Amino acid sequence: GLCCSSAPGDRLKPMVRSVEKVVRSYDGDPSRILDCCRRGIVLDQVSDVLKCMECLMSNENLDVVRIRNRMDISHDARDSAGFRNLVVNLRIQSTKARELGVTHHVCELQLVLRCFSNVLSPDSHRRYQVLRNCRQELAKSLLL
Repeated sequence: GLCCSSAPGDRLKPMVRSVEKVVRSYDGDPSRILDCCRRGIVLDQVSDVLKCMECLMSNENLDVVRIRNRMDISHDARDSAGFRNLVVNLRIQSTKARELGVTHHVCELQLVLRCFSNVLSPDSHRRYQVLRNCRQELAKSLLL
């Protein structure tokens, strides 16, 4: 079996951050937000990440929309302030999801190794937010 646990953090992206992302990054198009509903799984080993991905990809009730592999050696860690994870955006296609009319909704699942999760703190996320916001403001000012 997998050696994993649930990652701490928000299950829903705060509305203020969603609006900020739409304005700053998506040219006012809210349909581009793919992580309003999100959750993480902390896994002990890379082999556990691979097993988890196999389960996700073979599950007929899931439609994998996008995978961002921040564990790949070619990923520029400066983009994620040094953090490494695997981000899977997916749609749930179960009977219940169809009944609720939410099969079009994209969720985000973050798979992270415990060695990375253990070094996260509220301060590290705040530093990432400052970096991200500065980078976005700089990009915006360069376009003017």
